[in-house]
Amino acid sequence: RPSDIVSNPIETEFFSPPAPERRRTVKVQRKFGDNVIAYAGRLAPEKRIGVLIRAVARLTRSHPDVLLVLAGHGGARAGLEALARELGVAHNVRFLGTVTKPVLADVLGASDCFAIASTSETQSMAALQAMACGLPVVAVDSLALPETVQDGVTGIIVPPDDDERMAAAIGFLLTNRAERDRRGKQAAEHVRNMCSSDAVVARFEEIYGRHLSP
Repeated sequence: RPSDIVSNPIETEFFSPPAPERRRTVKVQRKFGDNVIAYAGRLAPEKRIGVLIRAVARLTRSHPDVLLVLAGHGGARAGLEALARELGVAHNVRFLGTVTKPVLADVLGASDCFAIASTSETQSMAALQAMACGLPVVAVDSLALPETVQDGVTGIIVPPDDDERMAAAIGFLLTNRAERDRRGKQAAEHVRNMCSSDAVVARFEEIYGRHLSP
């Protein structure tokens, strides 16, 4: 039954909102500006990362310094690099390759929002990790993503394969800092309350206790 669905646990000892000083330090170290979009995961066709790159190309009209950072590896990388060059946004897209959990936490904590256009997610751990770090998430309306991201609460849901709507949603968050911060705070609270290791263990104990009670 739906009430018995439990999230995989998120390691909130790694993934949590950074202190302001840490966020500023990482931004300087990584040469991040004020409009950074993060993505983490495999670079594969079903992840639809091309949608994010096309959205970035649209966003450069209003946010010339926008930067999409991609953490992960996969066979689609060469094609994605070619797409960024073709659209004239190679300098707005940065491929980080595979990174450790602490590095990923730093990257997420120094970013301004998280975006995922994948149409293959049964549960996006990367989106939850980003939320745990205090990022609002722009996600597509596909499979489990609308269950992970609450539209208008912890992020924004847009149609799949629609780079125009994706760009508009990201642009809204980048432009409206108060709204971005509000949704990011609610995202972190949601993960802490529902997806931390302690929360997941408590949910399992409650479920087993309920079903095993005489």
